[in-house]
Amino acid sequence: MTTEVQKKIGGWGRVSNTYTRLITPDTISELIRVLPEQSTIARGNGRSYGDSAVGLDSTISMKKINKILTFDIRNGTLVAEAGTLLSQILECCIPQGWFPNVVPGTKYVSLGGMIAANVHGKNHCSSGSFGNSILWLDLLTKEGDVYRCSRTSNSELFNWTIGGMGLTGIIIRAEIELRPIETCWMVRHSNFTYRLEDLIDGFDDTRSAEYSVAWIDPKYYDGIDIKAILFTADHAAVDDLPFKTPHPLRRNKGNPWSIPNFLRLQIINSFSIKIFNLVYYFMRKFGSQKQIIRLDKFFFPLDSVSDWNRIYGKRGLLQYQLVFPAKTSYVGLRMIFDAINESGFNSFVCVLKKFGTDDFEFAFPTEGFSLAIDFPADIEVYSLLEHLDQIVLENQGRFYLAKDVRMSKHIFWKADERAQKFQKFRESNNLSSSFQSVQSVRLGL
Repeated sequence: MTTEVQKKIGGWGRVSNTYTRLITPDTISELIRVLPEQSTIARGNGRSYGDSAVGLDSTISMKKINKILTFDIRNGTLVAEAGTLLSQILECCIPQGWFPNVVPGTKYVSLGGMIAANVHGKNHCSSGSFGNSILWLDLLTKEGDVYRCSRTSNSELFNWTIGGMGLTGIIIRAEIELRPIETCWMVRHSNFTYRLEDLIDGFDDTRSAEYSVAWIDPKYYDGIDIKAILFTADHAAVDDLPFKTPHPLRRNKGNPWSIPNFLRLQIINSFSIKIFNLVYYFMRKFGSQKQIIRLDKFFFPLDSVSDWNRIYGKRGLLQYQLVFPAKTSYVGLRMIFDAINESGFNSFVCVLKKFGTDDFEFAFPTEGFSLAIDFPADIEVYSLLEHLDQIVLENQGRFYLAKDVRMSKHIFWKADERAQKFQKFRESNNLSSSFQSVQSVRLGL
C-alpha cells in the first residue's frame, strides 16, 4: 500500500521547509508501480541537514522499505533495503561480532542516505568513506528499470551514485562489508592540545589509532593558541577490558532522553555555549585520559538526545562543513577561526577530522582536514557563512552537500570543478529532469 500526502518537509537543521507530494510505498514493487511522472528524489530518515532530500515536485519516502534481507555471519556481509536504518544494522550485526567499516555521527540515518551522501566517519585515513564498503547496489530508474551497479558492472553509474546525493536514481538495496569486533567497547585516549599547529601534527602522531577526531572550542583561538581535545580510539579486544563480562558484545544503549518543551525555546546562545564548552573541556581535562567507553558513546554521542536539534529553537541550526586540502589546511583553519572570533558567534559542535584520499567521482573528502561547525540560524550568521565561503574558496576547499541548505550556485561551482562533469553525466543519461531536489535546483546540478 502506498500513501500520498501534500506535506511541508525539510532537513534536520529545521531551517528550510518545502511543500512537496510525499509518496510512501511499503515495498519495492509498489515503489516501481507508483513512480511519479514529474521529477522526484528519494528520502530516507531525513537526517541530512538541509534540502538535499526534498523534491520540488514529489519526494519518495523510503522509510517502509527497510528490511535486512540477508546477513552472512561467516563472511561479514549484509544485504538490506535502502530505508533500513544504521541502528537496525547495528542491532543485527554487533551481537554476532561484526561492525560497519565506516559510520557517521548518528545511527539514525538510512542505508540509502549513507550511500547517497557517501558518509565518512572518524577513520577516513584508514578506511576511507562508506562507499568503500559497498559491494553492489541496485538502482531504480524513472522508467522502472533496476540496474545492479558495482565496481565491475555499470561501474560509472556506481561511482557517480556513491556521493551523488540521490541524483542518479533511487537506491533500493545494497550489500555492504563489515569488520569483525570482539566487544562493544572502545579504548579511547584524550590528548589535550593548545596550539593549532600541534593539533594538526597530532593527527599524524596518533595515526596508529583506527579512529581520530578533535573537539575544538573556537572562541579560545587567538591566532596561535587553541583549546582542543584530540580523541583517538580503537575497538577494544576482550583482553583490553578491565573487567570480566560473559557478554562482551551486549550493548547497553539506554533510552535517549527528550528535551523538555520549556527548553526548546532557544537555549543556545553565546553564554550557554561558553558554559557548555568550559564544562565539557574540564570534565575531560581532569578525568582519565585513557578510558574504556561504550561503542555508542564514542560513535553516536548526540543520539543520546532524541531531538537535540530543537535546542536551537524555532530558528533552527546551520551546520557548516568544509574540507581543505593538506597544503592549505593550516592557513585555512586559522582564517576560519579568526573570522568566527571576529563575528562574536560561538559553537558547541566544532569538530576536526583528517581525511585521506577518496576515489569516488563526487566524493566530499579529499586528502586534508575537514571542519564541521554548528551555528544557530540567526540572520547575522548568514553573513558570517558568506565570509567563510570566501575563505574556503581562497584556500581551495570545498563543501559537504549533506550539510548544506544555503550555498549559492556561484560559490558551489567555483569550489567544486567536478560539478560540470556531474551535470553532463546527468544530462547524457536523461537524469536531470527525472531526479531533482530543492538543493540540486538551487545549485544548478
